[in-house]
Amino acid sequence: EMQAKLHVYGKYPVIHVAAPDLRDLVYDNQPDEVLEALTIAYRNTFVEFLASKKTRLRMLPISSGIFCGEYREQLPEFTAKALKRALEETVATHPSAGHLKACELELCLYKEEELATYEAAVGEQFS
Repeated sequence: EMQAKLHVYGKYPVIHVAAPDLRDLVYDNQPDEVLEALTIAYRNTFVEFLASKKTRLRMLPISSGIFCGEYREQLPEFTAKALKRALEETVATHPSAGHLKACELELCLYKEEELATYEAAVGEQFS
């Protein structure tokens, strides 16, 4: 859980992430644990992204969909906070991570009606 691994399929690099399953009892009424797990998963994703040498990362929010459990309403906020923490931790611990700030990150959402909530949460963390 929370591991990430880069695989290249022909010319297509893909980062597979073992997302934390927030339906698990370990996360029941434990928002700090949720945030920590998501931060670790995003940090591991960023480390693999560095290895890809690409400049654009497109991904679903980790633990979205069926894996979000009771945290569906809070997931945009957790996602934004975890992305920020993971980015800061990756830049602080990996010498080659400075270029992450010049890269593009695109979150792909299942539902269009989630867009405004995610934009607001990400905007609050990265403004």
